[in-house]
Formats: sequence, structure tokens, C-alpha cells
Amino acid sequence: MTSQLLPAATLSVVVPVRNRASIVCRTLNSIYSQTLRPLNLIIVDSASTDTTLEVITDWADTHRSPDFRIKVVSLDRPGAAVARNAGLEAVDTPFVLFFDSDDEMLPPHLQSLTRAIDEHPDANLFYFDVAVIDPDGWTSVKSRRHHDLKALQILHCPLSTACYVVSTEILRQAGGWNEQLHTWDDLELGLRLLLHSEIRPVRIEGAPTVWVHPEEESLTGTSMSAKVAYHALALDAIDKLTAPVQSEKLSMIVHARRLIMASLYRREGNEEAALTILQPIEHRRLRVSTAMKMGLIYTINRLTGHGGSYLALHWFAEKAPKC
Repeated sequence: MTSQLLPAATLSVVVPVRNRASIVCRTLNSIYSQTLRPLNLIIVDSASTDTTLEVITDWADTHRSPDFRIKVVSLDRPGAAVARNAGLEAVDTPFVLFFDSDDEMLPPHLQSLTRAIDEHPDANLFYFDVAVIDPDGWTSVKSRRHHDLKALQILHCPLSTACYVVSTEILRQAGGWNEQLHTWDDLELGLRLLLHSEIRPVRIEGAPTVWVHPEEESLTGTSMSAKVAYHALALDAIDKLTAPVQSEKLSMIVHARRLIMASLYRREGNEEAALTILQPIEHRRLRVSTAMKMGLIYTINRLTGHGGSYLALHWFAEKAPKC
């Protein structure tokens, strides 16, 4: 009996995981339940110290099939970006998406992505909304829209980890994930992709088919200013990305993001963190009108905890192209 060759898979899903033995199967089961076949899944254990590696290995052995290929990669050093890059190295499909080990995708999610890829053959990045599930089960849609996607990325990160699928070749050309960053690595990579000369993004409309479960540490009162060193490192990397572009507007967006972060740190009572994030811009000279706008961005965000990014987009984003 002659075996029939399966069609080639369009995309691979990369799931980095560390010390999630008790919940990782929820994520993996949601991927296995996808209507899309064939499908490639790459699970990367990031030096777990619990039984995660055993759990994902057993799960892979149980669920692997000719139309659902699974590869388990085991690393001896931790790091989300390190794990994602290891997964990227193992990808052999035209498109790839990364998915966190505590989130879920609804069964039609990947099928809708491949449909969009087929309908837009010239595009190489597709992004979409996700739903955030809070501890009480309430759902809110994470949706950010603006014609200046680069400015929006700096302020709101619409290209966060679970929110897009991208050409494997373009991602590799862009350099993959920045392993020097311990947070906001998706913010930095998203901007790097948008600055790629050949990037052609398409937004996928419709109800979210991804459920994001916020990390525990973000729900237990951990202060934002406690991560100022990581935030500063990421914003410094973004400054380096925008410098060669020589876009004054994009530079002002980064400037505004620093002011917004400083305002939030001060709302938490951490003056030292605010000074740290502002240090790279403290001697920067701005036009009087620009300085006044920056002052309003900071003041409004300091008083209310929000609103600064809206003003930054209004004043410094690129104008919408005329039809």
C-alpha cells in the first residue's frame, strides 16, 4: 500500500516554558484542539527546575501524529528570549507564531491565520486582537488601533507575543529575539520587525480567538517601578533602533514613553526609578512647543495614571495618509 504524502505545514507554533508543570497542558491541549492540520509544534523547556520537562515530554509522546509534528527542545539555561530563539532555530515552515505556556487559543485560531495568509500572499506579518482573562473570569479585549503602527508599538505593544504571526525568514533577518532583555522583549522585537524594509503587515479583524492569562506576578501587587532596570534596558534598545531611522516624530514617541513610565513610577512613590528612566533625556533640548506638550503628557499621566499615550499619538505620530 503506497503512503500518501501530507501537504506541507504553513506555520509552526513555538511554546517556551519554564516551571509550569501544573498548567502547561492547558495551553498544549488548546493547540492540539486546533482545526488546522498539518501543524508543527515546538515546545522549548527553559531549564525548568520542576517536572515540566517530564510533563511536556509525556504529553508530546501521547499526542504526536503524522499531521501533528511535535519537537521538544531542552535548554540548560533559562530566559524567555533564549527559549524563543531556540524554538525559532527549529522552525522549518514559512510562518511562525510564539505562544506563552499559560495562554489558550480557540480551535479555529490557526485556521483563520492560514486563511489570511492565503488571502494576502504579499503580506508577511499578520496581527490581531486577543482577550485578557482576569482572575475572576472577566474578559476584556486587548485592542489598540492607529494608522502609525510603529508609534503604537512603542506606546501599547500591539505586536505582543501572542498577537501576531510572522514570516520565518523576515524574523530571522530581523535578528530574532533580543536575549539581553528580560522584559519588553516583544515590544523591542515588534518595533524591529516594523522597521524592517520589507515588512508588509496586515491586521486580521474579528472576535479574539486567543485567551491571555496574565502572569501571577502582575496580579499580586508587584510594583511597576520594581522592574525599572529592565524597562530602561528595553527603552535604551528601542532608542538605538530609532536612531538610524532619523525620524524626529518616532524619537518623540520614545521620549514620551519614558515620561509616561516616570509618571507611573512616581505614582507608586518611587522617585529613584523615575529619575533612572528619565536619565537619557534629562539634557535633551526641545522646542518650547514640544516641551510644553511633553509636560502635559507627563502631568496628565501623573495625575490620572493614563491619557499620556493618547496625547503622544495625537501630537507626535505620523499623520494618516490622505485617500
